[in-house]
Amino acid sequence: KDAPPATTPPKLSPRQPKGGAAAPAPAAAPKSAAELEFEADLAEATKEQATREGAKQAHREAQDAKDQLVLRGAKISQLQEKMDECRNRAESFHSTAKKLADRERNKKWWQI
Repeated sequence: KDAPPATTPPKLSPRQPKGGAAAPAPAAAPKSAAELEFEADLAEATKEQATREGAKQAHREAQDAKDQLVLRGAKISQLQEKMDECRNRAESFHSTAKKLADRERNKKWWQI
């Protein structure tokens, strides 16, 4: 009447085969000369690409700096034009004010 206790199979890790023993890791085979040469070429190509990308980035930054310099020059030119116009108006105002002051100063008492 009593059922024998149920036994659960042992839990296996993902790398462990069903037999319970761990599989030996495959030994790394020595690399051939062609593989070593390929890896060296790949590393060199990667360095060259990184150098090219760095050069492209530097070129973009230099171009941005040049564009900002041109924009700054344009703004300075506009300010120079405004300053010249302001100076001309001030000189005109000064001349007119001086003429008015001279005319008022030279008036006689009966002209007032």
